[in-house]
Amino acid sequence: MNKKTKFLYWSDKQKISHVSQGLFRSSYKTINSFKGVSLLFQKVGFSKNPRNPKDFKNKYKAKTIKGDTIVIDEASGLMWYQGGSSRFMSYFDAKEWIIEQNNKGFAGYYDWRLPTAEEVISLLESNKTSNGMYIDPIFSQQQSWFWTGDKFNSNRAFVVRLPGALLVDSLLVNFSYVRPVRSL
Repeated sequence: MNKKTKFLYWSDKQKISHVSQGLFRSSYKTINSFKGVSLLFQKVGFSKNPRNPKDFKNKYKAKTIKGDTIVIDEASGLMWYQGGSSRFMSYFDAKEWIIEQNNKGFAGYYDWRLPTAEEVISLLESNKTSNGMYIDPIFSQQQSWFWTGDKFNSNRAFVVRLPGALLVDSLLVNFSYVRPVRSL
């Protein structure tokens, strides 16, 4: 990674403001300054401090619909792909891949999208699983890096890195996996 890569870590120092509502922002944002990014993530429990156990308690339930496995989080009101893309792809290709999945109607739904940063935060676990990831083992571990729909500026978007529970900004032409989400 280059020196310009920026990291944010999960922390429970601050309460997640919308836990009681059970809703997360589902529209994407472009944040042009890192100060703006820090303020945004502090609202949902992110800070620059090392990871600490989180307040938000997920309530996952895996389900197979029409042969496709999804994970419902009853605590956040989100439905996730249990896995995601089988290959790395650019941000642009990720958006196209989502369109293709919606055309197919994965698990009978046609409104899948890239997650927002807040939605990704809700997945992060405070402790590593046996394979070194910070995500519940109900999810596929293959998608160790995946895109969010939120951008840092016109040529960078945010990617979650599960081996370190990090949110990093990445050039749109770089490669990552896709783990789609939809609101219930």
